[in-house]
Amino acid sequence: MDLCGYSGIVAQKIKERPNSLESDRVTGTAVAEADVERADRVARRLHAELRGLIAHLAPEDRGASAMSRALGVERTTCQRVGSAVAGAYPGCKLLGALPGVRGLSQFVEGMRDAGVEASAADSAEAAVESFQRLIRDLGGSQTRLVKRLASVGVVQSKNETIESEEGESAVRRRLFESGRQLCGQHSEVSLATFVFRPTPGREDRIDMAQLRGFLGHRMSPQAMPFSVQWWVAPEEAAREPMDERYHTLDRDPIQGRSQGVLLEEFSSSPLPTITSRGPSDQRVVLIDPSSNGDPFDVVTANLVEGAQTHPAHDSPPMHEVWVLGRFPAKVLLFDVLLHRSMARACIPGVGRYVISPSLNESMDRRWLDRFPGGPRLQLVDAGLERAENPCYPRYEELLAHLFGRLGWSASEFVGYRCEVEYPQWGAGYCMSFDYAREGDDA
Repeated sequence: MDLCGYSGIVAQKIKERPNSLESDRVTGTAVAEADVERADRVARRLHAELRGLIAHLAPEDRGASAMSRALGVERTTCQRVGSAVAGAYPGCKLLGALPGVRGLSQFVEGMRDAGVEASAADSAEAAVESFQRLIRDLGGSQTRLVKRLASVGVVQSKNETIESEEGESAVRRRLFESGRQLCGQHSEVSLATFVFRPTPGREDRIDMAQLRGFLGHRMSPQAMPFSVQWWVAPEEAAREPMDERYHTLDRDPIQGRSQGVLLEEFSSSPLPTITSRGPSDQRVVLIDPSSNGDPFDVVTANLVEGAQTHPAHDSPPMHEVWVLGRFPAKVLLFDVLLHRSMARACIPGVGRYVISPSLNESMDRRWLDRFPGGPRLQLVDAGLERAENPCYPRYEELLAHLFGRLGWSASEFVGYRCEVEYPQWGAGYCMSFDYAREGDDA
């Protein structure tokens, strides 16, 4: 079963209409591929900006009736906006679910009058103006715009592409070849596995276990230092300093010399030296290999109990899990395993992003950094039987080792997988899990 991110299905339908007339742009139904991409950008920004505005309201004011009273805007308008942006980005069908430009403008002005930060209101207003220009250029009215997009299926689709997967893969491969020369190192397989469960006895917290592997890794004598970042969002209300919450799978603290994070059974001998350092929210793990240029395997693991607020209790209720492409790799195997109580409460997604100076921004600003196109998300059944992968024959064995050390039952977890050949070096791959639910309408 595929749960698709931003990838495409419209190219073939567009090819069936290659000779649309310019005069048909407003009155007809044909739509060019570039117009589809433009509509997606407008819709994606509207979703992010409007969702961000609503997040500024007090939780008790986010239902349609309460929002109407707080903003002085018609309840129907508040209901349509709130419903349209309550969940994960739904694709271009958002443009039909939202009220028209006039209603959106009233909504933004109501937010401004209610004391929402001026910069947030200004940015949302610019998004509404982009929607107005899109309607003018492609439809003449919101209804005609939606009909034109529906004619190529994109209103029902969450998957639009800018070019074929074959073309994008070739570009990523060239980037890999350049990257490995610039870095002086690369991996055959970059492995990142994250496991999350509710913290026992704390329904508002979650535990996180992480595997990070570099398989068939090669380094030249001139290579840049080999290091990994473990990143957890800082929280003011954390139970204890992050320095004291990073642990090995044996629950020993990770500080300074950190050989305990190395899974020796899955790493090459002679073993590298592992040290860790850095601020509380970004732990840098430095790997000093003992090999003399031969390829080697390194697999590390760590545990953070009570890692962060359970996303269902967070604001916004969004969980982001990142893999940063610090070193080039031929294959990225990126898995997130959620406890089934978490998996059934969220909507998953995946994207590829420019790595910003800080990952602490909320998802309502993430659209700024998203690359067009992107990876696919696959669902992996509960348990370990379906977790095997030909790019790493020992993967099922590795997961069994992880769950055995943790004392957790693998059958209670559901997996989501992002597998990419020649992942984009220097980019961040992010799985997002949206726990939002539409507010009370009463």
